Amino acid sequence: MKFRERRTVWTMLKIASLSAALAATASCASMSVSDFKRDPAFIYGTGTGTTLAEAEEAARVDLITRALAGPQDSSIQGGGLVFTAEMTKSVKLPPLKPYILDKSKTGAAVVYRLPAEQWAKLETARQAAIRADVGSAFDTLRGSGSESLERRIAEAGRLLDRLSLEGVAGVLTETETGPALMSKAIESYCLDQVSGALFAVKPSDGLVDDGSSFEIALNAKDGRAIPAAPISIAWKGAVGESLAPATMTTTDSQGTATIAFPKDGSLKGTRSLKLALSTAFSSRAPEVTAFKALDALTARDFAYFHFDDLKKTFRDEALIPGGAFMEGAVKQDKRAERKEAPRPASVASFYMGKNLVTNAQYAAFLADTSAPRSASPDFWGNQDYNRPDQPVIGVSLEEANRFAAWISARLGAAMRLPTEAEWEKAARGGGEFIYPWGDQPPTDSVRANYNGNGRFDAPSPVGSFEGGKNGYGLFDMAGNVWEWTSSPSDGPNAQGTKIVKGGSWMDGPIELRVSNRRDLDPAGRFSDVGFRLIREASND
Repeated sequence: MKFRERRTVWTMLKIASLSAALAATASCASMSVSDFKRDPAFIYGTGTGTTLAEAEEAARVDLITRALAGPQDSSIQGGGLVFTAEMTKSVKLPPLKPYILDKSKTGAAVVYRLPAEQWAKLETARQAAIRADVGSAFDTLRGSGSESLERRIAEAGRLLDRLSLEGVAGVLTETETGPALMSKAIESYCLDQVSGALFAVKPSDGLVDDGSSFEIALNAKDGRAIPAAPISIAWKGAVGESLAPATMTTTDSQGTATIAFPKDGSLKGTRSLKLALSTAFSSRAPEVTAFKALDALTARDFAYFHFDDLKKTFRDEALIPGGAFMEGAVKQDKRAERKEAPRPASVASFYMGKNLVTNAQYAAFLADTSAPRSASPDFWGNQDYNRPDQPVIGVSLEEANRFAAWISARLGAAMRLPTEAEWEKAARGGGEFIYPWGDQPPTDSVRANYNGNGRFDAPSPVGSFEGGKNGYGLFDMAGNVWEWTSSPSDGPNAQGTKIVKGGSWMDGPIELRVSNRRDLDPAGRFSDVGFRLIREASND
């Protein structure tokens, strides 16, 4: 070909190339950032900003986020993936030129696009680097049996956190060709570390008060203590409702921690409580969702029955001095019957509860012993009789004895029902009176709860009648409810019955005399019979 001809061809190619470039420019200018045709062979990213630099960065971020999210939901920016700054650091894109560029006085809009095939190569290389780095660290972790559980879990959390932050937790496999996800392998490792781990608490159940403390131990499935483990502590109600904000502590080198009952008063007056314990590894790395499952695996509740002051509630006692005395009617009592005839008696010193056993105390017994519904006292569902501060009624003698055995075990003190002699010795308050307070009948309505007292037409809350308190500081020794004793009846027609003392809200004033007695079937459950307990002074 001659030079002139070669120049003509070159000129024609140059003109053609220029024409194509002009056509491409015209096409780009005519496309909209928000409405353009997407080629499935490319991955696109769009961005806007007040400056061109802002728009370009937004478009780059969008492209990376869409690429990492995959094709499952490309209609939504990011495909549901949570974008992090770490992703942009680990993803290295080649230099990009705007596929669409729209600039105005108020800002700029940019569209980038990258061939999907090119992205696949870039991502394969990135994942290979992450797999090598995280895999090596995971291998080291699995071989670090001498490290504490807290350290092992913390390192596993760091690895899971990295996989999540770099957007590969749901795609990166342990090996290049293997199906198992590396994140799942690390999660399984974490769960295996705490699988079978158990909390133990002293006391593990029963009665607690505002002064109680609790020793918590966390042991692995092989029995070894787990030191330096974070623990979440929460107080809940009987049905699981939160009663106070959760707090945190950490086990010591022996795998134990000691906590005190909350001092802020948030649980004051609450009866049924649950101490909810679990590990708290998720608090160290909230972004690692696997730790929530790990913590849930160790969760355990411990049930208690709470009183503000256990000693005051269950051992609010008065010392009754022992000695010889005349049991039965005093000489000035003109209403005494033959069965109340005076007779010599002698008792050892003992302590007696200042008040009758209440519904609240009996409810603690039922809850702590997991008693079936059938064990509930008669009238338990009657609102006239079931206030927490009313004396418990509708319990047989045997049920009263079971309560005594339970509270004895819980408090470490031998408590029981009084004999008739012990009851009378305590009721007299150190005097020789018809009634606990003296010889004056309780017709002034300020000393006792009896039929027609003008204040109550049901059992009254214990201690309601200050004027009826006797010389030993005992309340309701006359009226309110009859009280079981352990003494068998001695009448000619009273075989198998037991003696009750004190009179009740259903009786007239005369029935409230100290020496009065009644014979009842010990298996019966009565609406006007309750009980109180004594503790022998020799047990001190």
